[in-house]
Amino acid sequence: MLFNSIALVVSLLLFFYIIVKKLSEKKANLEGNLCKLEQELQETKQTLLTKNEEIVDLRVKRAELEVTLQKEREEKKKEIELLTKAEERLTNTFKALSLDALQTNNNNFLNLAKEVIDSKLKETESDFKKRQATINEVVTPIKEKLEKFDNEIRELEKERIGAYEGLKEQIGALMNQTSNLANALRKPHIRGKWGEMQLKRVVEMAGMIEYCDFFTQPSVIDKNEDNLLRPDLIIKMPSGKQIIIDAKVPLDSYMDAISQNDLQIQKEKLKNHSLAIKKHINDLGKKEYWNQFENTPELVVLFLTGEGVFSAALEYEPALIEIGVEKKVIIATPITLIALLRAIAYGWKQEMIAENAKKISELGHILYERICTMGENFDNLRRSLKSAVDHYNKTAGSLEARVFPAAREFNKLGIHAKNKSLSAAKELESLPRSLHTEGLKVD
Repeated sequence: MLFNSIALVVSLLLFFYIIVKKLSEKKANLEGNLCKLEQELQETKQTLLTKNEEIVDLRVKRAELEVTLQKEREEKKKEIELLTKAEERLTNTFKALSLDALQTNNNNFLNLAKEVIDSKLKETESDFKKRQATINEVVTPIKEKLEKFDNEIRELEKERIGAYEGLKEQIGALMNQTSNLANALRKPHIRGKWGEMQLKRVVEMAGMIEYCDFFTQPSVIDKNEDNLLRPDLIIKMPSGKQIIIDAKVPLDSYMDAISQNDLQIQKEKLKNHSLAIKKHINDLGKKEYWNQFENTPELVVLFLTGEGVFSAALEYEPALIEIGVEKKVIIATPITLIALLRAIAYGWKQEMIAENAKKISELGHILYERICTMGENFDNLRRSLKSAVDHYNKTAGSLEARVFPAAREFNKLGIHAKNKSLSAAKELESLPRSLHTEGLKVD
């Protein structure tokens, strides 16, 4: 029984060791691509650790019980051995006595010894069954938990396999789409359209559509009338300035490199890519766009459609930026071009603020002149009102002094107006208020 228990424990340990080892190997293989499964695996590991701790505690208790049971078995065995030896001694002793008496006593003793031994065996068997039942109570939950845990591991493995298959299908579809995109970008006209779309997207993200106009692929003939120059973008700047942007970048070597699995061939293709970018910078500098367009600074911006395109070329040609500056070609990726366009947009905002300030100044000057004219009109109106009041007071004084006395004589002579009498013509004392226009002058 003890050997079977030990074998069971060892089997469980081997089972857990194999399971943990397999899970670790599968976790290492899926690391980097299965972040979600990795998190679930971490949670499963934590559960395993918790379950292992419980199992270890239960094993310790079981071992303690088995040790106690073994000790009691040994004690009972010793008691039985002692009784057996005592029986042998008594038998030998009674053999020396008379046969009948010895036989009688011996039988009595044997019966008594048998009763004692049977009683002890029954007690030992009953106690062993109780302890066996206690051990079973401890081991049965462990067995159930192990079976439950095994089922959970199987379910988790099924889910992992399903998720892995789904991820594998998604990666395959993504690889097909990437391959289709790579094949499409090998065609010059599609690559050119894609570059134009990237340029438009960058201009939109920088907010330049709101502040300036841009033209895609206008064509001009250089001053020597030898070559047709066609920049991809002309960015208008404040004060009539403009910046030329070219996005016709050779990407054949780069596309070949990213589609290669052989690292050595990939390195060769990336070296060719850096050389192609360097040659394009030299050719772009020779075109001298700034001499073909008016109000253009002596530089041209070379737009690379992705950060990876630039970093791959820079890895094998670290002096690429210095070469571009020397040839008056500024290399720009989407991030740096957005920063450049944001700066230009800020210049447009300042230009608009300056124009609005000029318009506000002009409107203020006009409003000031109109206010001065209105002030003059109010002063003329005040003078007219004052003159009217003066004329009224003079007329009222003449009416009181000359007309009303004569009219009162008619009253004395018996001439009366029905329900009417002469009312006094009161003098107006209020005068129009003068406006304080000191300091208001019109140039």
